Amino acid sequence: MAQDYLYDYPVLLGSQRIGPDLVNVGLRLPSEDWQLLHLYNPRTLVPGSTMPPYRFLFEKRKIGRQPSAEALKLSGNFAPPPGYEVVPTTKAKTLVAYLLNQRIETSLFEAPLPSAATALANAATNAPATTNAPATNTPAGAATNSPAK
Repeated sequence: MAQDYLYDYPVLLGSQRIGPDLVNVGLRLPSEDWQLLHLYNPRTLVPGSTMPPYRFLFEKRKIGRQPSAEALKLSGNFAPPPGYEVVPTTKAKTLVAYLLNQRIETSLFEAPLPSAATALANAATNAPATTNAPATNTPAGAATNSPAK
């Protein structure tokens, strides 16, 4: 979690993890087809990727009367021989469902997410993100126990 590294200095993610942080992959890459193709052959979608292919999560089988709707759309060197198709196994579909569920839609108290309007404005100007988050956990407009001065 991002919160685990909030007070680390220096942050050494590269020495602790080989791949990217998947905590929010469901929002960044929400396509089931993309995820399945990436598992089957990562370098077709991310050139230079160091991720190994997970082809054991897929089954190459002879096409029946019609091609399966779940068959991967492969081309080039990775296309199956004529009359065959590559389909995801239950394990592949379960893994992709898990990845697509990895979404952070709430802010951390220590590092709140910017509002959508602020994010859009900052994206256009490259300005640093700012938030209007309260400095405490007290909801806006709530009474506090601090004495009046």
